[in-house]
Amino acid sequence: NGLLSRSFKGSTPRLLVLSSESYNTLSTLQQVRDIRALSVDGHPLRVSGAPAVLVALLDRLGSRTPFALGFVGVAMFFVLFFAFRSVVVPLKAILMNCLSMTASFGALVFIFQDGRFTNLLKYEPPHFTDATTPLVMFCLVFGLSMDYEVLLLGRVREEAVKNGGDTEAAVAKAQSTWQSEEA
Repeated sequence: NGLLSRSFKGSTPRLLVLSSESYNTLSTLQQVRDIRALSVDGHPLRVSGAPAVLVALLDRLGSRTPFALGFVGVAMFFVLFFAFRSVVVPLKAILMNCLSMTASFGALVFIFQDGRFTNLLKYEPPHFTDATTPLVMFCLVFGLSMDYEVLLLGRVREEAVKNGGDTEAAVAKAQSTWQSEEA
């Protein structure tokens, strides 16, 4: 970590500072935040480069993620509520999706970030997770599991309308699923 050179672009001073760490380590990201906290004659310092871009991305994702998760959760609750006319079904679906997301993120960290099964899968572990990977995983896993939930519950509801009861519909769909798996 150190100052390599000083120069001016017009009247603007420029400093070239390099870190001895990789651009995505916690210490490098903290270094960017520390430099941004400094000021010269009341003017804040600006930082550019890959670590600065990563800090901006992480800050933006961190500030927007709770809103996005809340929006998706509320939207899915109302879609399932109006589709199946039940409060329990959407709550159960969201809870099950949260559990599957937790398992998916755990597998991501356990296998790829922590470097398990490197010999079997033939990869070099990065020991970090890219900032956008959880977002993409959330979209894919939550979308697929919610799609499956709607498909499954839609079929059960069709049976309920056809046979006149939820219990009979659930039993009929379970039996047809088991029979199709045995075939």
